[in-house]
Amino acid sequence: MSKSKDIPLTPAESVVNDPDAVEIIRIWWSRNEPAFALKPAFRNPESFGVMLAQAVRHMAYAYGQREIAPQDEAYDAILKGFNRTIDGPTVETVLEKDAGTAS
Repeated sequence: MSKSKDIPLTPAESVVNDPDAVEIIRIWWSRNEPAFALKPAFRNPESFGVMLAQAVRHMAYAYGQREIAPQDEAYDAILKGFNRTIDGPTVETVLEKDAGTAS
């Protein structure tokens, strides 16, 4: 995990000005694995796949802009990791208690 200068994650102006915008996913990297907060907001789960594909393109672009890796190489590497995970052992989903909930 890179410890490079943090870039604030803020919503785009188009999202802030859209009263119908819906946050669908948050992802953190914690203890060497991802932790997710998810909202299954799409009626058709295939739409989530479309969103993930768009996220891959945007992330590859971000790697290129930060000069971490050329955009096309970053895209290929992201897909390689994606496919290795999809084709690998099953990922276990564990429901954790919401950090905002009182004990």
